[in-house]
This record gives sequence, structure tokens and C-alpha cells, in this order.
Amino acid sequence: MTRPSTKAIERSQIERFISNKDHGIYFTSLSENETPDFIAKTLEKKIAIEHTRYIDGEHKKIERYRQQIIDSARKRFEEEIGVDIQVSFRYSRTPMDREHSKQSYVDMLFNMVNDIYQVNKTRNFRVSTHRLKVENKYIDSLTVQSDTTWSNWQSSGALLVKPADYEQVQKHIDKKSDLVPTYPIDIDEKWLVIIAGIGHRSSGFRFDLLDGSMLSRKRFDRVFFFDNRSEEIVELK
Repeated sequence: MTRPSTKAIERSQIERFISNKDHGIYFTSLSENETPDFIAKTLEKKIAIEHTRYIDGEHKKIERYRQQIIDSARKRFEEEIGVDIQVSFRYSRTPMDREHSKQSYVDMLFNMVNDIYQVNKTRNFRVSTHRLKVENKYIDSLTVQSDTTWSNWQSSGALLVKPADYEQVQKHIDKKSDLVPTYPIDIDEKWLVIIAGIGHRSSGFRFDLLDGSMLSRKRFDRVFFFDNRSEEIVELK
């Protein structure tokens, strides 16, 4: 399966943004560009649109570490058991840290999945530990499903949505604002669209609680926050 390029993902997100009626503007075209990232046209204006993602670096490290553990457990299962299954882990809020080695966490996930598989391997099954009560302090629950044509192990679960951090938001604005002087001279308006809600805790934040008086748009005429899941738009006033 061919994965979409980064630019294709960005374009899809901006297309959804400009198609949303909440900003009150009808767009006639959207074209990819180097700097700015995109150029959108209306009947009256040519608008430069910069795309960026709001990511919390510390949460991203946690997610990356957890995914490495999942990937290692999946690889071991594929090598030792040789069966494709779907697995979804719901992590608890207890961090996987230096209390145990990384390999011990890999073994823990492998054993949880393999125990379920060995009991049910003679039939098609979908089993959740939420009902079987074999969770531990790191995993609230997991679901294992045999009816699949490819191996897919992932984390899931409800996310705690926190207010966005002012300092981090301003850093995103500042970084993209530095590019504005290199824009084509025929641009009528300059927009920044900050994408959030990409499906992980590190990108799930609330922007509707931000006090615009504490932030600067810098060289941008308008700054928007766009939740990729709910498609909610919040403009920085």
C-alpha cells in the first residue's frame, strides 16, 4: 500500500479547511507552492496559506516510545507465530519509563496478545480484555481481532484534550512569519492555518480558550486553528 506524501496530506487538510463554511469565504482554486505552502484564490483575492501542525514535543516523545514498543511486539509475533492479526492497545496514564527495560515492555505486550491468540486461534475471534480483566497498570485494555488480511498493531483510546500553550502557539506563528518576506509580491492576504487534532494526544488541544490579546499574528493577516477531526475552526482575533 502506497503511503501519501507529506505534501498530499497537507493539501488534503487545507482543502478541508477552505471547504469549511465557517470562515465565510468562497474559494475558486488551490495550488501547491514552495513558499507559501499554498496559494488559494477567491473571486477578489489571492491568498497565501502557510500550513503547520501543532505538536506537543514531550507527548510526541511518549507516543514515539510507545509505538516503538508496539512495533517490536508485533515483529516478534509475526516472526514467532506467523499470523496476521489486528491489535489495538488503550494505554493508561501511567508512563512506561525506566521502572522496567524497553524489552520487558515489549515482552509484556507480546504475551498479552499471544495469550489471547492461543486460546482462540481455532476460530475467528474478536476479544477485548476490558471484559476479561487482564489489564495492567500500563494498558487499560486491548482488543485482538483475527479476521484480517494484514498485521496492524496500534494504540487507541480517548484523549485528554488540554488548552494549547501560549508560548508554543507563538513559536509556530513566529517560525512561519519569518517566511512571509519571501512571498510573491502579488499576494493580497497572508494566512497561517495551524492544524491540530491529528489523532494523537500530542496534537489534541483546545484553541477556543486562547486569549488573542496574549498572542501576535506577526506578519499574517489572519491566523486560524483547524481541528482535523471535528473540522472546527477557531480564528485568532
